[in-house]
Amino acid sequence: GRHYLNQTYVRWKEKAALELIRQKVGKRWHTIMGEFEAVLTLNRSKLRRNADIDNRFKGVGDFAQDVGLVDNDKNCVRLVIEFGEAPLGARLRLRPVDA
Repeated sequence: GRHYLNQTYVRWKEKAALELIRQKVGKRWHTIMGEFEAVLTLNRSKLRRNADIDNRFKGVGDFAQDVGLVDNDKNCVRLVIEFGEAPLGARLRLRPVDA
């Protein structure tokens, strides 16, 4: 069947893609193939008051895969989600895991 994306999520993905392009102008990145670790830092003040921290990675992981930062978000073997310094609301750090 069909599934419809929440418009807030669609707008977030568009903004995130533009920010990624802005940060990577003139730089190259390589897609992480295989296992990786992720640290997602969230700015608490930019979240809804009742937002669960543990629900935040799904959309970010899907985005990382969609734009080619990782080849498959299911290859995340370590995930840290924390509140901290993230001026734009969220910061994602990815690191390949050596086989």
